Amino acid sequence: MLESENDLLPANRETIDLLLLKDNIHFELKKLSKKFKINTIVMMKGMNYKTRKYWISQSQKMGIKYRDINERGAFVSKIKAI
Repeated sequence: MLESENDLLPANRETIDLLLLKDNIHFELKKLSKKFKINTIVMMKGMNYKTRKYWISQSQKMGIKYRDINERGAFVSKIKAI
């Protein structure tokens, strides 16, 4: 889970299956996608309308799947153990 832009520091581009965003965090998705391949963004409940619309727009522009819990309810996904 990202809470600030300072969390964007890995050296190589790894895959993030689910990126969970909470509260009203703002950063450039384009920057993050240079460091990570993001499969799905999940916007947690409690994020305000303006911020949710920002993330939906950014996800669509980047071709990244997204899920807005405020609009569609709980997000359930099988996570493979490593």
